[in-house]
Amino acid sequence: MYNELVDIMPDLKKYAIDNPRGAWVAVERAVIEADNALKELGTSYSN
Repeated sequence: MYNELVDIMPDLKKYAIDNPRGAWVAVERAVIEADNALKELGTSYSN
């Protein structure tokens, strides 16, 4: 599941954060939180 989330995160960021039209605020927050969680997990897995 972790690897799948890492794979789709660029698409989620493109839609929610880099989208010139913008996304719903709740979606933007969720993508940012998911990205932060994945970064923390990545750090844990690499140790």
